[in-house]
Amino acid sequence: MVPFNSFAEYAPEPNPETRKKYVVWFALDEDRPLTAFVGIWTTFNGDRGTKSKPLPGPHHVYGFLTTSPNAVVEPSIRRRCR
Repeated sequence: MVPFNSFAEYAPEPNPETRKKYVVWFALDEDRPLTAFVGIWTTFNGDRGTKSKPLPGPHHVYGFLTTSPNAVVEPSIRRRCR
């Protein structure tokens, strides 16, 4: 499980003036309680961080697969970015 209290999705279209995509944040509610996505944890042996200040491993890293926004997220992205 990958714990989180909020996550972000980019809007499908960029702002016509700035050409940057809006970032829309989501949480279960205003208190942002802890919840989780199903994910994959592994150990990465190598450097992380910036090129000027690399942090040697091992590092515990995770990832999770995503798909198109669901029926709750997708309308919110479009509505908040108008």
